[in-house]
Amino acid sequence: MIVEITEVSCYKCGISFWITLQYNAELKNCHNDFYCPNGHGQHYSAKTDTEKAKEERDRYKRWYNDEKETSERLGRSNSALRGVITRNKNK
Repeated sequence: MIVEITEVSCYKCGISFWITLQYNAELKNCHNDFYCPNGHGQHYSAKTDTEKAKEERDRYKRWYNDEKETSERLGRSNSALRGVITRNKNK
């Protein structure tokens, strides 16, 4: 069985230590705390690609809903204006 490892450096004391690639990926996804051999707690704070994609999806959903609401409001306004024009023509 081959275990792949990666080097990690402590942000506080600078010591290098090794963890498995699988554990490193889990830490990046979950943002859980982990500790260097000297006991300094740290975690990955960067957003994962999945988190970024969800935020982008949510941003597009909000944009779509805003545009849809604006379109509906303008459609109602347009209908009301057509009614006013028709009434004024018939006077």
